[in-house]
Amino acid sequence: MDIHATPARVWSVLSSCAHARRFMRDLLSCRVVQRGHGWEVREHRIRGWLLHPVMRNVLRVTLTPNRRLAFHRVSGDWARSEGAWTLTPIDNGRGTHVSYHITAAINGPVSVPQATLIRGVRTTLTDLRRVSQARAAA
Repeated sequence: MDIHATPARVWSVLSSCAHARRFMRDLLSCRVVQRGHGWEVREHRIRGWLLHPVMRNVLRVTLTPNRRLAFHRVSGDWARSEGAWTLTPIDNGRGTHVSYHITAAINGPVSVPQATLIRGVRTTLTDLRRVSQARAAA
């Protein structure tokens, strides 16, 4: 997805727990529980479903400012959660091409239809673009 905002502007939204709920609609909270040089461990509490209303996902996040945010599951309710956001400058640095890759699976007998996951990823990307472009215009 292309965003009409600099990589630095997109990064300021993408890398911040404070902004995460603005582009991840099912995220209830994001909290940094540990931090080191170029990495964080974050706890995400995510809206679930009737039998499991809140899901917890603890991730180790590797941060390469303005370029890449990679993550992998450390603990929580997910069986697998790993991926990366990659930012590539376009339009002489005035815009950003964002790539998002994720592999995820939930523990337990309940499965989420692939179409639901794809719809969620598309919504997340669209919301990241909206928030980043609004911040760029401000």
